[in-house]
Amino acid sequence: MRSFIPFLVVLIGCSASINREIVFEEYKLVDGDRWYSDSTYSMTFEANDSLTGYDFYFNLRYSKGYEWSNLYTFVITEFPDGRSAVDTVECILFDRRGKPVGSEFVNSAAGTIMDASYLFKVNRRFPMSGKYNFVIRHAMRTEVLDGIYDVGIKLEKTRFSGK
Repeated sequence: MRSFIPFLVVLIGCSASINREIVFEEYKLVDGDRWYSDSTYSMTFEANDSLTGYDFYFNLRYSKGYEWSNLYTFVITEFPDGRSAVDTVECILFDRRGKPVGSEFVNSAAGTIMDASYLFKVNRRFPMSGKYNFVIRHAMRTEVLDGIYDVGIKLEKTRFSGK
């Protein structure tokens, strides 16, 4: 019985990860792997359903040689009616021991590139149908961030909405 419980936990974890329904995912390449404070990256999503809840993720690909342990970003959501909302997203890139967060995306001559996702909105609905524009810019105090390769947005249908 004891050996059955860990197996059951692994099985449930695997089935939960398989059940994710990604409805949108897009990355933008950071020019020259140097993210300037005045550089923004935009992605557009067409929302046709105002009843379904979505989980919003900020996606990041970065170098193990990135200078800081974290990254602050602004994710601006522009609504179809012209309104906008700003979310500040803190991304922890390295733990206390200096180990990078995320999974290895690729190993290249330039070094290891890490891939990480940061949940910043849970079970949010789009209030109206139409095109939503997501604009991303970094919110760090330094002008240039070296070692940032790609930034992106991912939307998943919320699995557990409590309904």
